[in-house]
Amino acid sequence: MGGQFNLGHCFYIGGGVKLDKKKALRYYSKAAEQGYAEAQCSCGVMYYNGDGVERDAEEAKKFWALASAQNHQGAQANLEKLVAAAFLAASRCGFARRRIATIFALTSGFGVLGTTLAIFFPLRGISL
Repeated sequence: MGGQFNLGHCFYIGGGVKLDKKKALRYYSKAAEQGYAEAQCSCGVMYYNGDGVERDAEEAKKFWALASAQNHQGAQANLEKLVAAAFLAASRCGFARRRIATIFALTSGFGVLGTTLAIFFPLRGISL
């Protein structure tokens, strides 16, 4: 796992090999499939930013949730940013604002579990 992640990172930064974001994602994904949290977080970042792959926030959420379940702090922070972005986007809609406030109230104190609940039970008409 770690070796695949490290090779992926070499392709990601062009360290000792020709920079190749697609190969980086391929090796990160192999390590991620085996449960390597750092690779899962890196896949999420690449999908979220559209770095070497078409931008896909849903795929990013999936990878960050996997890494977050292993207490990966970077993935947890990224999930929290997605929730905050959804809150800001919905702040112009009174119903959505009340619904988001309810979700946060119900899940506060659960840490990343609350964040994950808020992400995987999205509000009607609002996508992260």
